[in-house]
Amino acid sequence: MKKNIMIILSLLSLNSTYVFANAYEDSFKNTIATQATANDFIKNYEITLTELEKKIENWQAKPDESPEVWFPICVGYENMVTILKNNEKYKKQFNESSFAAAMSFDETVENYKTEVEHATDLCQKAKKALH
Repeated sequence: MKKNIMIILSLLSLNSTYVFANAYEDSFKNTIATQATANDFIKNYEITLTELEKKIENWQAKPDESPEVWFPICVGYENMVTILKNNEKYKKQFNESSFAAAMSFDETVENYKTEVEHATDLCQKAKKALH
């Protein structure tokens, strides 16, 4: 009986990790989609950036290469590239915003592409573990 309970709990925990991965990715679908206005794009870019920054700050405070820690960071990097690519028509407005003080639209896209490339190994391991 005890063995059956352990097996059931193990299966449930595997399923919950998978659900976490899908739910986390799905939670950004509207935010990173093509936006109706430049203001919507800038607002959603800021939301996505803030979420990624929180994940990175938490990791920096306590470095951990576990899939549960790295998966959200990987999704964040990919989301940054996606939101920028999906909303390239608002490049001018982005370059006129406060975000451009750090980097232009094109530089920002390249920066996040580079981050995705640097994190490829960890991201692949995290995705494989959680999917």
